[in-house]
Amino acid sequence: MPLMEHLRELRNRLVKSVLGIILGMVVGWFLYARAFNFITGPFCRVPIQDTVGCGPNGHPLVVTGVFDPFFVKLKVAFVVGIIVSFPIWFYQFWAFIAPGL
Repeated sequence: MPLMEHLRELRNRLVKSVLGIILGMVVGWFLYARAFNFITGPFCRVPIQDTVGCGPNGHPLVVTGVFDPFFVKLKVAFVVGIIVSFPIWFYQFWAFIAPGL
């Protein structure tokens, strides 16, 4: 294949991978509460000064900026999106690399 066809195929594969990740992020956005509880679970189970748990009756999870709660939700959705869309983007990666092997 000439160079331009390789670049065109790479672009198409990247677009499909990014669309898969975005769809995974949408899923992650709706599963945010469960994913966040899974991530913070180990921290909330640690006893700190005879207090166990998170929230108003336990030790707090602190955000320091105005937009930090939104960015935390966006980052958790991104990580869930990467994990959920793994088959899509890994297949696209492999389909681009495999013919050269």
